[in-house]
Amino acid sequence: MKMRKIIAVLSCLLMLCSLLPLAAISVSAAEEVVYSADFESGLGTWKSGDATNAPVEAATPPIANPNGGSLALKQTITNDAYPFMVDGTPITLEANTDYVMSFDTLATNAKWPVQALIGTNSWFSTTVAKSDAYSDTSATEWKTYSFEFNSGSNTKVYVGVKCTWTNTTLYFDNIKIVKKAAAGGDEGGETTSTPILNKNWNDGEVGFNAGSVVAQGPDGSNCYKWDAAGNWSSTSITVSPVEKDKQYVVSFKAKAASASGVFLTFQDTAWYDNNFFNETVNVTTEWKEYSVTTDIGRFCKNGSIYFKFQDTGAANTFYVDDLTISKVVSEGGDEGGDDYSDENLIVNGDFEKGSNSGWSVHNGTTVTEAAAMNGKYGLHCKGKDWAGIANQTITVTNGQAYKFSFWYYIVGDGFNYKLTGTSSGTNYKAYWPSNKGEWTKVEVEFIATDDSQLLFNLSGYNEGYTPDFYIDDVVLVEMKSPSNDGYIVNGDLEVGTTTGWNIYQQTKVSKEAAYKGDYGLVVKGDGGWGGLLNQSFKVQPEREYILRFAVKAVSQGINIKITDDLGIAAGDKNAKLWGIYYNTTQNGTEWKEVEYRFYTGNNTTATFGFVGSGTNGAGDELWIDNVSIEKVGGEDPIPNTIVTGGQNSVAEDVSGLAFRFAMNASGAQIEDTNAYINGSAQVKLYKDRDDLYTLVKAGAIVTNNMTVGKGDMNLDNVDGKKTINIDAKYLCEVNADSFAFAVRILSIPEANLDTNIFARPYFVYEDADGNEIVEYGSTKSENYNHAANPKASIKLLAIGNSFSQDAINNHLYEVLESAGYEEIVLGNMYIGGCSLDTHWANMKNGSADYTYYYRSSETNGWRTTYNQTLATAMAEEEWDYITIQQVSGSSGKIGDYGNLDNALNWINDNKTNPSAKILWHMTWAYDEVNQNSGFSAYNNDQMTMYRMILDTVNAKVASHSLIDGIIPSGTSIQNMRTSSKVANSALCESDGYHLSAKIGDYIAALTWYAYLTPTDGDVSAVAYQPSEVASFRDDINASVNAAIENPYKVTKCASYDTEKSIKVLSIGHSFSVDVMGTYLYQMLEQAGYEDITIGYLYYPGCQLSRHWEYISTNTNGHERYGKNESGTWVTKSSPYAIDVLRDEDWDYVTLQVSPDYVGGDKPTSGFGAGRVEYDYLPLMIDWIQENALNANVDIKFHQIWAYSEGCDLWSYTYHGFDQQTMYNNIIDATQQYVATNEDITGIIPCGTAVQNGRALLGDIFNMPDATQGGSDGYHLNEKYGDFLGSLTWACFFSGVDAHTITERSAGMTEAEFSAIADAVNAALADWTQVTVG
Repeated sequence: MKMRKIIAVLSCLLMLCSLLPLAAISVSAAEEVVYSADFESGLGTWKSGDATNAPVEAATPPIANPNGGSLALKQTITNDAYPFMVDGTPITLEANTDYVMSFDTLATNAKWPVQALIGTNSWFSTTVAKSDAYSDTSATEWKTYSFEFNSGSNTKVYVGVKCTWTNTTLYFDNIKIVKKAAAGGDEGGETTSTPILNKNWNDGEVGFNAGSVVAQGPDGSNCYKWDAAGNWSSTSITVSPVEKDKQYVVSFKAKAASASGVFLTFQDTAWYDNNFFNETVNVTTEWKEYSVTTDIGRFCKNGSIYFKFQDTGAANTFYVDDLTISKVVSEGGDEGGDDYSDENLIVNGDFEKGSNSGWSVHNGTTVTEAAAMNGKYGLHCKGKDWAGIANQTITVTNGQAYKFSFWYYIVGDGFNYKLTGTSSGTNYKAYWPSNKGEWTKVEVEFIATDDSQLLFNLSGYNEGYTPDFYIDDVVLVEMKSPSNDGYIVNGDLEVGTTTGWNIYQQTKVSKEAAYKGDYGLVVKGDGGWGGLLNQSFKVQPEREYILRFAVKAVSQGINIKITDDLGIAAGDKNAKLWGIYYNTTQNGTEWKEVEYRFYTGNNTTATFGFVGSGTNGAGDELWIDNVSIEKVGGEDPIPNTIVTGGQNSVAEDVSGLAFRFAMNASGAQIEDTNAYINGSAQVKLYKDRDDLYTLVKAGAIVTNNMTVGKGDMNLDNVDGKKTINIDAKYLCEVNADSFAFAVRILSIPEANLDTNIFARPYFVYEDADGNEIVEYGSTKSENYNHAANPKASIKLLAIGNSFSQDAINNHLYEVLESAGYEEIVLGNMYIGGCSLDTHWANMKNGSADYTYYYRSSETNGWRTTYNQTLATAMAEEEWDYITIQQVSGSSGKIGDYGNLDNALNWINDNKTNPSAKILWHMTWAYDEVNQNSGFSAYNNDQMTMYRMILDTVNAKVASHSLIDGIIPSGTSIQNMRTSSKVANSALCESDGYHLSAKIGDYIAALTWYAYLTPTDGDVSAVAYQPSEVASFRDDINASVNAAIENPYKVTKCASYDTEKSIKVLSIGHSFSVDVMGTYLYQMLEQAGYEDITIGYLYYPGCQLSRHWEYISTNTNGHERYGKNESGTWVTKSSPYAIDVLRDEDWDYVTLQVSPDYVGGDKPTSGFGAGRVEYDYLPLMIDWIQENALNANVDIKFHQIWAYSEGCDLWSYTYHGFDQQTMYNNIIDATQQYVATNEDITGIIPCGTAVQNGRALLGDIFNMPDATQGGSDGYHLNEKYGDFLGSLTWACFFSGVDAHTITERSAGMTEAEFSAIADAVNAALADWTQVTVG
């Protein structure tokens, strides 16, 4: 299989909010240049990381560069800081793509090392890649260096270079990044379709909304002339049709009266206020060709766009000719005879990025050169016991065939790996490699079954083991999809592999063994009794099937059979539904087409298998091909559920009991008496068929005869006495496609109020032949006293593990008794650490592996019985409630719920009380300090584990049709962890994951009671409590009550110490980083907080509309997530907004508008109006309130600041380049759009604090602007601006006087601090105006 990386078309997307002209753009047909700077037009947006001690300029080098050009980037370093140089405009790369960066350099000091940098921000706090430090630089000749890197998940990056030495002068030139060409073979390529715009102006039509046609083209023919007025003027033309999700190439020739940049801008015609693609082209005074590739189709809303030329601020005259816009069309080359895709679905599977990008790693696992099998890098894996080591989740297509492989080398102890479906729980491969000391390849072919994602997981091998091994070249590729007749996969073998089959000994796919087509199977063994080949498939019970295949006996013979899987499971290793011994003696050696029938009995699965003859001798060999299975009589249709329900109610005035049933039937008509008009409705009996049948009538059979009611009650049992038939007389909720009806038993004698009444619904339909057919629903039962008094009796059975013991064994009986229940029966089927998979296996096999705890008024405490089956406990009582749960370590792992459906169906089929409710016990996250190795699956983080439990229960359990409710013990415990009256550690035992007997167990028991008795409303009425909880019982009550009301959110206790604990998330842009990044954590500590978590969700200059786009489409478009919970910032690239919001139970979430669109209604037109920007506030607020983990999350608004007087940022024009005007516009917009929103509970007045500070100290708070030799003037500087912003935030949340904060920035005088503190205090007192100075 040829392994190559698909090279996709690459775009250079530059966002308008930070865009200035590049030094140069050059596009070559021979290579895909994504970035180029030759400095012939000046610095562009290149700048120094230390403008004071290492200034940069475009200058003439002392030795001419032989690669061309007269100017180069010069940096003069006068200190010891090793400053970098950076292009302040980010470039766009394609994710997970290889690139080559090159540059020329000349150093005035030979051997001074230089280095190239690729970063996620312009100060390179996080680097995507960096080159080696090249130390063979020369003072007498130019040197050219290059290095390769992979973009990883990053799409927006900054380009930089640096000298890793001091006190020198050096020159850089021809800095270029190109996409790395694919290795080997004809890659096909890309071409373009017929242009959707083609303008050469020979027809004299201008087309654009400004400009003219003149005869000044490259060859003297017509061209387009546009006199740009400056101040970002533009000219536009409408282009269509633009296809969604397609890429386009814009090509043209151009020149200008004076060399300058010009923006190419694309806007959707249906969303005119949103610039969503911008590119800068540097146009010279000579005619040149330009070409830019865009992915504008990804954003196009209505099939057309505005294409604009826009000046970069200065007036100029531009000439354009031969303008075309064409769709990119991939040609893809002919791979020939390759049954595999060449796209590896594993991210960074070869680890050649030099990082663990794409992988979650634990226990010191890291990428090293020593771990490489191929290339430079591999993954050095380390672990302990069973703990997780590394994993990656991969998106796949259900039903698609795949080939998975990787190489391993065991250094110390071995390891375990699994390739598991996250939806079905299927283990496509589980393996314990043991081949130590040499590189070994693991390879498996499989079909994704009922899965959209796979988890490849590496973990420890056993208790006491210390895994130490390497892996490399992890590959998952699509295969040609095999045949599938609904039973046998790959029966014709035409994919040329054994996909779908389990093979042993010498069995293999071979062209020689083909009967029809290209491939067949050689089934071959040593002549013993060993298995050679098998495949399992699903069947329906009590059905007859036909097995067909072609077979040729080559040597001796082989036993062929369909196994009786139930018999095998029961211990009969030879159980089979059918079998023969096919051999050369009896069957000859020619190809034969054979056909056999088998009957399934009670089986739902069977296995087609081949086993050796046991004769030894020369060995066994058969060839087989074209295997298929067919059900006799055709496939059964999939039935619809027509009748459901069985809820009950009482009528106390007439001692009546009613059962309510629902019918899925369309078009029902009723009489005046609400009775069903027979024959008026139709039912759709089968999901996979459209046939409709007339609903003749409906009703229910009702009896008080227990023998009849517990049996297969039907119309034949009706005797008009104890068993009666009640037609559907009392219809309610009659809709177009459904209706409900009630059956009532009135005037029940007092002596029989405790007698169970059974009701079984039925309906009669007319089949295609005119016959009336009766179908029955499930029998429901209830008695009047129980229905009238829910506390008369409760019977509850838990199917669980030690966490169900925690919840019910210590306190639940006493709680229920204290709450007024009269008859209480509790059962707990216990196996320590029992998972859903184990429960299902025990259900299916009838395993007697449970300890059965049982308690009632007659047992005098708990009765314990060992070695019990689930069926025994299910049959002992008519349980009202049956609960089930997952093992704690898997509680938040959606891939471990594959057998949920099987387990719930078994419970539903085996419950003795038809009305019994099946509940899910949602367990808790571990304490932060615990002894459970399963914690590593949640990054050893409690909130991560809690969130994953919530998400899994929501996605997999809560919506299941057989689940009647969720008992939210996990949320009660998490709520209680916010109490300041009891230590978190007191909620658990010393192991950190089982609940403590007196406190944690009591909270769980109260939660079960509160869920089972919702009518009581408040658990504070329960008198029973252990003495240990008396001092904080109010917090327990609040935690449990809140969990019942909000089971998927944290509600913090009233005692939660808001003066010592704080969690703040900012959804913003660089202005968030300004106020949070340097000083805020320390200032919050000084304000009295002890437990601090602050975070920001960041995208440069991000508008609320862009935030909402990423949120509403669930796109990981944000650049990074920063989080600080210990005084140190940790960042994550390309996060999903929902994951950031749910990463913590944030107390506060702050919002802010983009500085470019902050103006509200002033000015009254253009992008600076900003009104549309504020329209997204309600959408963002609704999303936060709906999805935040904290049920009472508080939303604040961050009021940002006006720019410095000398700022020349493009958006300053909307405020007339006047600071006071911009500040006034900010205040007006905040008052109009923010202060009026009742969901925003406060405004953090940084904008007013900065303006107050300017009144006292002058305009000193921003990064250097144009008047200071800089190019910023809008971001805050570190010494004064960041400090003031952090001080404002710290005092806003804590309420302390700004003068009490002891933090100081480097070089700040006490007089300066005092003035800044005055500015902050004044802003907090009045955010609407400047009140100092």
